[in-house]
Amino acid sequence: MLVILTSPETFLKNFFFGYEEGIINPPMSLDENSDELFYFLKCLHISDNVFAEFGISVNEGRSFQERDFKLDLDDGAKVILGHEYKDIFSIGDTFEAFNLFENMSYEVVGFLPPDTYMPVNGY
Repeated sequence: MLVILTSPETFLKNFFFGYEEGIINPPMSLDENSDELFYFLKCLHISDNVFAEFGISVNEGRSFQERDFKLDLDDGAKVILGHEYKDIFSIGDTFEAFNLFENMSYEVVGFLPPDTYMPVNGY
């Protein structure tokens, strides 16, 4: 789960964690003295064999490189986004989000083709 500071109108409802169960978590504040609200978005942490295992390719940008699987908080994490995010982000865009209880920087390096599917938890 990725927690991102943004306007909920920025994302389609199916991007939100809990969408498949019919439960979209309300935004939360990480600091009771702040009006900033954070939203829960879906994300996957994958290993280097997932693309081959599921026959997934990158439609635009690049795939992960070996060094991308070693988290460097100073350099940030590289992300490949689903096709529907192309209206929101571009290759090379960066954003901040909380993931695994750490505020991290992310860089968009690629996008998946339309209708890419990877079953997770039965969905």
